Amino acid sequence: MKRIISGILAAVLVLLLYGCKDNTDTKKEEKNEGKQISAEMSIFSYKPDTLCPILTQNEANIHMLGVVYESLISLSDALCPEPCLANTWSVSEDGRVWTLNLRSDVSWHSGETFGARDVVFTVEKIKENENSVYYYNVSNIKNIRATGESVLEIEVEKPWANFINLLYFPIIKYGEGEINSQSFVPVGTGPYKFEDRNEGNMYYLVRNDSWWGEAPDTERITVKLLPDNGTALYTFSSGGIDITPADDMNWGRFADPVSTSFVSIPTPIFHFVGINHENDVLRFKEIREAISGAIDREKIIEETMTGYATASAMPIHPQWFVCGDKKLETKKNIDKAVKLLEKNDWKKSGNVFRKTVEEETYIAELKILVNEENEQRVNIASFVETDLEELGFSVGVEKLPFEEYSEKIAEGEYDLFIGSYIVPPDLKFSFITGDGNMFRFENEDMSAAMNALGTKYSLSGVEEGYGAVIDCFDNLNPVVGLFFENEIMLYSNRIKGDVTPSYFELYRGIESLRKETAEK
Repeated sequence: MKRIISGILAAVLVLLLYGCKDNTDTKKEEKNEGKQISAEMSIFSYKPDTLCPILTQNEANIHMLGVVYESLISLSDALCPEPCLANTWSVSEDGRVWTLNLRSDVSWHSGETFGARDVVFTVEKIKENENSVYYYNVSNIKNIRATGESVLEIEVEKPWANFINLLYFPIIKYGEGEINSQSFVPVGTGPYKFEDRNEGNMYYLVRNDSWWGEAPDTERITVKLLPDNGTALYTFSSGGIDITPADDMNWGRFADPVSTSFVSIPTPIFHFVGINHENDVLRFKEIREAISGAIDREKIIEETMTGYATASAMPIHPQWFVCGDKKLETKKNIDKAVKLLEKNDWKKSGNVFRKTVEEETYIAELKILVNEENEQRVNIASFVETDLEELGFSVGVEKLPFEEYSEKIAEGEYDLFIGSYIVPPDLKFSFITGDGNMFRFENEDMSAAMNALGTKYSLSGVEEGYGAVIDCFDNLNPVVGLFFENEIMLYSNRIKGDVTPSYFELYRGIESLRKETAEK
């Protein structure tokens, strides 16, 4: 599942060098002779709000349609852009104009040739629909135009190193009619064609023998329409479907070790302890660093995520390529945290640290805010409370309904809070560093490091730029990271082939899977 970061340097334009495989227009080698083809496998979706891939809000529907439609690029687990419908890309020296060369061997399921005008049409339609889940992806696009049948130019409002990472949205065919209509019929470029046989609770994805890649290993994928993921898990456990994501933390009870396998998928879902930088105690840098060092992330992951998460003290996943060789410490070290506080003139009185500055005494008394409906966050808050009390803080937990919890965060009426955030693939940390951020955090060094990323495009430049950002996270602790959660995909053991799901494409590589016939 892990991929190697590589790239190609061009002489005229500054090429983006962090693709995970060569950006070349090579057709996959056909390997159909003697190939084992299975008849059918089954997945699930929900009853769709719409079958238009750029407008659906239905997560299961998005992933199901990801087998029918394709994007310009795909994203690896290391958050590297990899070729899909676009096979090479470059950026002007000022970072404002991106040029993409598209594959020339792609056809729509209806037979027409895929080209640049399809991409222009798709971007325009997304920009017209602010409710699209992909609206953020195109929000920085100022202009887009086809300069040839297979060449695009995209002008951005503001240069950004990782802009290319946002181009993973599905491309729809030029001239599609009423995309908001319930009668929209999916016509993509992917390895499977969509069929609705008017069976009410079932769709079919049929092998696309004209796909530009290696022909799929399964003739047909049956899509069963189920009410929710819980029902999908029960259906999976009874053999009714072959593949399903597992949203339930107790997914293990649906996974018979004899008949089931699973894959743990890294995600950009970041869990953290939010810090109010206007708080008199938390404004001391050593206090924030001590909090980070005192937390037992491994225990929190084991107890609240059944071990399926990756510890991280910052909102950059350790697996992402931008980390380079830089990693922040995530292990609990109470002794080190205590020594740090003592070095900075904090002294214990009654088992609680205090510090006097210019005749004003600051006491390490903090309250952790959490929304009471979220059992996971409540449990995390309890573990953090225990760790900080061991450090020498006086800590309490305030549990409120979500609406009140949100209001207090927005108004800055909190000390600490337990929260989570989906880090966008362009790795802009506006939720921490942007104007009016929820943490009241401002720092010139961090702002300078983030602004410099608008001028970094080569692999070495991007890593160098994010290296400065990581140094700021390490030095300033604007937020105390806990972990990135993992997502679980369950597979029947009758499914054979290279299983390569990702957060952005749960069914990535499904074209190379086949279902083994049951033994009689």
